[in-house]
Amino acid sequence: MSAREELMDKLTYDVRSDSEEWRGIVDLLDAFRDEVLTAAALVPTFFQPGFTYQRRRWQFQCLAVAPNPFNGETRAVGFLHRPGEPATATALDPDDWAHGGWLVLCPVCRRTFEDCTCTGGAR
Repeated sequence: MSAREELMDKLTYDVRSDSEEWRGIVDLLDAFRDEVLTAAALVPTFFQPGFTYQRRRWQFQCLAVAPNPFNGETRAVGFLHRPGEPATATALDPDDWAHGGWLVLCPVCRRTFEDCTCTGGAR
């Protein structure tokens, strides 16, 4: 049972604020906060080294993220390819990320985390 589900069960009861039950609810609130913060950290805001992303038929394997030496703009350096076709070394910028649609692939089964059923997709 997740902290959220357990918390909802506890909040359906009438408890006093100085009781042991209340301290348990506070602990559950802390655990729920940690779950929410962890989930938020899993939502990427830009390509991350060591991860492969997919947008439609394209996949991008990010090897490094570094500033462009000429203008300081952050670039993700890696290989862009379609599955089963040759890869091309490239650098993607924040505009490429902002275009949207990039999904993180599980490092084990190479499916999106939403479709992953292996242990590599465990969050």
